[in-house]
Amino acid sequence: MAYSASPPAPAPAAPAAPAPTTPQGLGDVSQLQDALAQALCGIEGTPGVYGQEIVGTDFREAATVASEASWTTRTPEECPRLKMKGSKGPKGPPKGASRGGGYTEGDDEDILEQFCLSRRSLTCSGPYRLAVHRGESEKGGEYHFCVQTGKLDAVNDDGRTLIGYFSSHACVESPITVDRSAEVPMPSVGVLSSEVMKEIQDPANAGAFVVLPSQFNGVEFPSHCSIVESVEDYKYDHTGGPCGQLAVHPGIAQFLLDNCSTDRRPGGIDATRRVVRKVNGLLRERGISSKKHMFSVVNGYLKMPVPDSNEVAETAISALAAALPALQLLLMRDALAAGLAPNKTEFCSQSHRVNLVYASAVPVNAYVNGIGAVAKDFGDAQTHEFQRQISELFLVAQYHGALRLASEAARSSGRRSKVLLMPLGGGAFKNSWESIVKSMALATELLGPADLDVQVLVLEGGRAGSDERPAELRVKELLQKHKKLREVDSKPDVIGQMTLVSDWKDAERLPGANEEVPWFLFAVLGHEIWRHWMLTQELLVQPAMAAMEGVEDLEPTPEGAARTWTWSVFAGAWATMMVNAGTFSSGAAVLSLGLSVPETLFAQSIGTVLLVIGLTLNAAAGVKYGIPFPVFARSSFGSAGAHFCTLSRGAVAIMWLSFQSWQGALGIYTSLENLLGSSSLEGWGHLGKHLNVSKLLIFILYLAVHALLIHLGPSKLKKCIYLVLPVVILGILGIAIWAAFLASFQEALEAAEERPPMSIGSKTVAFMAAVNSSIGTWSTLLLNVCDLSRFSPTQKDQVLGQSFGIPVPFVLTLFIGMWLAGATTVAYGKAVWQIPECFAYWHPVVSVVAAILLALSSLLVNVLANIISPINDLMNLAPKTFTYRGCGYVVLILSLLVCPWWTFSGKVSFVLNFLTGYAMITGAIAGVFLADYWILKKGCLDLNELYSSTGVNWKALLSVFLGAAPCMPGFINALLVHGEENLVSPFWAHLYSGGSCLFSLGASGIAYLILSSFFESKKSLKETDFTSETAI
Repeated sequence: MAYSASPPAPAPAAPAAPAPTTPQGLGDVSQLQDALAQALCGIEGTPGVYGQEIVGTDFREAATVASEASWTTRTPEECPRLKMKGSKGPKGPPKGASRGGGYTEGDDEDILEQFCLSRRSLTCSGPYRLAVHRGESEKGGEYHFCVQTGKLDAVNDDGRTLIGYFSSHACVESPITVDRSAEVPMPSVGVLSSEVMKEIQDPANAGAFVVLPSQFNGVEFPSHCSIVESVEDYKYDHTGGPCGQLAVHPGIAQFLLDNCSTDRRPGGIDATRRVVRKVNGLLRERGISSKKHMFSVVNGYLKMPVPDSNEVAETAISALAAALPALQLLLMRDALAAGLAPNKTEFCSQSHRVNLVYASAVPVNAYVNGIGAVAKDFGDAQTHEFQRQISELFLVAQYHGALRLASEAARSSGRRSKVLLMPLGGGAFKNSWESIVKSMALATELLGPADLDVQVLVLEGGRAGSDERPAELRVKELLQKHKKLREVDSKPDVIGQMTLVSDWKDAERLPGANEEVPWFLFAVLGHEIWRHWMLTQELLVQPAMAAMEGVEDLEPTPEGAARTWTWSVFAGAWATMMVNAGTFSSGAAVLSLGLSVPETLFAQSIGTVLLVIGLTLNAAAGVKYGIPFPVFARSSFGSAGAHFCTLSRGAVAIMWLSFQSWQGALGIYTSLENLLGSSSLEGWGHLGKHLNVSKLLIFILYLAVHALLIHLGPSKLKKCIYLVLPVVILGILGIAIWAAFLASFQEALEAAEERPPMSIGSKTVAFMAAVNSSIGTWSTLLLNVCDLSRFSPTQKDQVLGQSFGIPVPFVLTLFIGMWLAGATTVAYGKAVWQIPECFAYWHPVVSVVAAILLALSSLLVNVLANIISPINDLMNLAPKTFTYRGCGYVVLILSLLVCPWWTFSGKVSFVLNFLTGYAMITGAIAGVFLADYWILKKGCLDLNELYSSTGVNWKALLSVFLGAAPCMPGFINALLVHGEENLVSPFWAHLYSGGSCLFSLGASGIAYLILSSFFESKKSLKETDFTSETAI
């Protein structure tokens, strides 16, 4: 829905003060006095905070005192020198007055906050240091800020250098109207595809105004609960805001970091302090007083009201529109562009200056406006629309304010001013690109004629949201779209009097709805099924694509529009994962334990049911709190101890990466052998029983292709990703048809069974081993299922989705693997249990085509599923040192060291060494999760503690060891013997093969409960109050 707000009620107080003609902090003393006098009072005779008449001459006297006082060496108590005649000084309002409520012009606190930023926490001098990335060169010294002039200097061994002038300015006047029916020339808006560091340090952009993404306190924090304190930390953040901060002198960024407003330093720099006070005062005047209906700021992030009715939403929008002129725009004028060069390995040698405008978007369904932002009886769609309109008001105001500053500079200098508008909020803040570009266009229209060169600066090679095309093309398209609508719409837009209602929003569509449908998929699936399939794949791909860019989203997924995994999507996602070469191979491999086909299917079905139960239990926290696996692990293991869980998951992912890569390489080798003859490949030499030089070279070259994709990024693969599952499904169906031609169904099933049972024990033990292997195959997902369930809107969706999406696809794929093993035994006397082995029996051309498809699908599965998690796990160990690509190369080397030609050489080793082996660790971790969340914490977590506390829960780590330790003798025995006499007693061998996952899960859970009963935690976790300002 779209809101339309009525014009605001007349202000009950004195007329609003006009915007100062001279910006605070600039010019000589006389200009400063005039500007300060206007800022303090605006109109002579305005009642002061003490209820007495104060004339303008008193304010000029106060301004003189301010300009002559030296505040840099005084304590906060001695700092204020603004005394009004007839008062005892600025000690606050009379008893009973409400200072924190409405907005009062002339309030002594506002006087100081507007001009000198803060009388409590302003740091006028401080050290700064910035070193180049992995180098010896650095810049360091002390910055010095002059309160009276806004001048910021850097002092070091080379002397004193002016690095900028800091000031704040009003974004908009009230009201501002653009008449679209008038023939008025507007500044044209172009699109520039480049990098912000490169543009800031380009001498051709000297004097340009750069709208830099930041928070409302002038700095860039990764989240509202992660505070950056040193400019050094900006080096490891590759987004536009920190890069822009690094491009100028490091003393500038350090000054802002030392003085920005945070929860720890509430009196610091804050562009929203005045507008928040004013809008909350207006809301109270209009009968809205609940805390959840108020605006607030958390570490520079604007927290919007939580409306529970249309009336509250419309009133909040109308009040903000009226209060918007109080919004300040932070400016660093004449900033010295002498920071890090774009490569971050050297400092820029330029000496020109630019103007940095610090602006911020408002998170929409994210961060402080995520969890708890949807009130009961007020829908997700209404809340999203409300947040979107609030965000657009801030975007238009700030873009307009930046253009006004540039226009004033152009008029003063007589030269054309260049403006670089960077998109605000298009990433983790989840502002749509339609809103961002529309706000830019409206801000330009509202400015009217001006001698400006306005460019939208987009990242070179970047994308606009989920759009496939480069961001440059998308922004140009949106600008052109707005221009056409402006030509046919004469309705004026007003800032400060009414809301800007988006009437040109793109129609809702399913992701991939406009994609060209391959004819064979259209014929098989039909159009509607294809659309749903594309939606499922889009939702699966998006987190992986984001992670491949080096960003792991640890923020809770807010309720509402972001929760799109309904039960059908969940089922489709699991079906996508279940139908794969690993499941196919495990079907024939489990038969080697000595069970019949019905017994194997029954055992695997039991294991699948147990797996679904475990998955639904561990997925519950993801649905309830929206948290991913690394954060969920903190609840049981502690913030530092959670690294053990993530590294365990990463180690298993490397094993699967090695297996999938070996499957792809083996398929290529087998097809080439079929095409060229075995002698041409084996003649290069042998390196053991299961490996020759040709196989090793093909495997290394196949891993090199993975390395190339890690280097280039995944964007070019996205369309291919949608075809992975259809190709695999069609391939496995083709194999089933081929098996039907080789032998009859009855013959194939009889030949598939291997009797008597092998040496691992009796049929009971073999049955338990089959159950254990089915759980162990997906035991890693048993841990990190929160990564999927966090996108589910309800518990019902994740339960139904996993109940329908796992058992049937899993068992069917297993059965086809068994069927093929039996059919090839009848036809060729040898059971084929891996897909690449089939290629040796096909026509050479068909085998080559099949090998290419298998290699491509294995490559894409690896890139999306098996590479991302170990890379992120390694990066989390040292995020300031390890890079995404470097960790990717290390992961590939580790997958080579797994030696898949030996680890996966036979059916028994595949089951006992691989599937059963890692299950004893993952099962033990899952046991701690289940015991801690469901029994000790009773399904309640404290999110504040998860995102702020540190340490290791030693009880959890010890429990994992106690749960897995009894299985270790059997694991060592399985590694060292292959069908020979056991090195350990049958009990330990059977315990490992038949219960590595189930036993370790139960044992670790019981051990954790016992340890927790003897050693109680000092701090209990309890349910979080999501309506509080400190909740995440």
